Amino acid sequence: MSYPATLAEGIDFTKPNYPTFIANVSGMSGYEPWGRWTDSDKAVFHFKQPLPKQFTLVIQANAFGPNLGEAVKINIGTVQHEFKISEKGQTHRLNFTLPEPADTIALLIPKPTSPKDLQVSEDPRKLGLGLIKLQITP
Repeated sequence: MSYPATLAEGIDFTKPNYPTFIANVSGMSGYEPWGRWTDSDKAVFHFKQPLPKQFTLVIQANAFGPNLGEAVKINIGTVQHEFKISEKGQTHRLNFTLPEPADTIALLIPKPTSPKDLQVSEDPRKLGLGLIKLQITP
């Protein structure tokens, strides 16, 4: 069951579900009390409506293992930005101006790695970013 929220309130990954403005999501693992991990080389969020023409994307996240300090690319329509997570729970603000309507946000994960690959646990998921919050502010 999705929950009501505005784009500015954003996606709160500490909640078990996604907000009503999200049509579907791929490349994400299940809910955990602190947030959610990306679980592939790409996490995609499809919105029910086109995103605003100009906005600031506010993203709060952790990086798993070899992704720490690596460039994560964000594609929205034809526009690409990147950021690096170098500390736990880091918040980044990225300004987007979209030349044409877009209704998806794609995060391209540089080094998806499972805890099993690193021999820290039997977890086979290909983790990259631990997402806590993602907001779209005017």
